[in-house]
Amino acid sequence: MDDPHHNDHYRQQVKTMTTDVSQFISDLDAGIFEEKVSAILSEVAGAVIDISEHKLGVTGKVSLEFTIGRIGSSYQVQVDHTLKYARPTLHGKKSEENKKSTPMHVGKGGRMTFFPEDQSQLFTKTGDPATKPENQNG
Repeated sequence: MDDPHHNDHYRQQVKTMTTDVSQFISDLDAGIFEEKVSAILSEVAGAVIDISEHKLGVTGKVSLEFTIGRIGSSYQVQVDHTLKYARPTLHGKKSEENKKSTPMHVGKGGRMTFFPEDQSQLFTKTGDPATKPENQNG
């Protein structure tokens, strides 16, 4: 039989090693991406309600896309984030696409954060910028 305390401990361990999605979204483009997503979700939902008063079966669509690539030999990645949406109008639809990029640090378990989890990731013992953690061979 499973030990419920063991499962709670495991879930907590996994949570601390994975990316905090709320914080991740807030960090993208210094918080502007989160504001755009919020505004677009409301705009699309409002348009669906308004236009469905005149036409049946109207829908809107909001899509988030992330492309992640390593920055040089560092423990950082460049996150290209795209926000696409289409909202109904009386005679068709209005759509837009917004693309931006944000660098993120990658910590234990692949956890992405805007700031490094461990400040020692920034510099070597001699004060030079670190490209790889000192305690790992790469």
